[in-house]
Amino acid sequence: MSLHKGLTQSADLLSNEMKAKLNAGMGVDGYPTGQDRSGRGYKKIQDTIEIGTVQNNGQGDMSITITAGGPEAPMTVAYEYGTPSYEIPVGDEGFLAWKVGPYPNSWKQYSGPILPGKYFRTIKSVTHPEIKAKPFVKPSIEKTAPQIKKILAREFKIEIMSKVEKVTVIKA
Repeated sequence: MSLHKGLTQSADLLSNEMKAKLNAGMGVDGYPTGQDRSGRGYKKIQDTIEIGTVQNNGQGDMSITITAGGPEAPMTVAYEYGTPSYEIPVGDEGFLAWKVGPYPNSWKQYSGPILPGKYFRTIKSVTHPEIKAKPFVKPSIEKTAPQIKKILAREFKIEIMSKVEKVTVIKA
């Protein structure tokens, strides 16, 4: 039970550090604020971080999974690793259209009869700009690794000590 506790504590420590890094870096040039301008139901990356349950294969291997991103925050990987600029496909119609008007209404993609000109902007292609990497997982792992090692070492020692009847310490 003690290793179970150590894995859970370690996962909590790491996920809290990831959330803190994301919260501290939100803003204009930082991580997404979670404001869903696309209407797709996206969330802030930190709101998608979840800790799984400890898995034990019965042969001494135990693990715990921390997830972040997924369909509710598809930008997660782009922020961790960065992306080059890329072309966005326009679909079967051969163009994209947006209503002309003040932001943010002008950004809602329009699907209806297209009347190019005064009321709509139509474009044949869109090139998404490069996203520079702003890692939050790797730095969080690096920052918490010493604490996680101590937690797991302590719990491993407790686990071993609970299984043996007598321990003799031999000093060299």
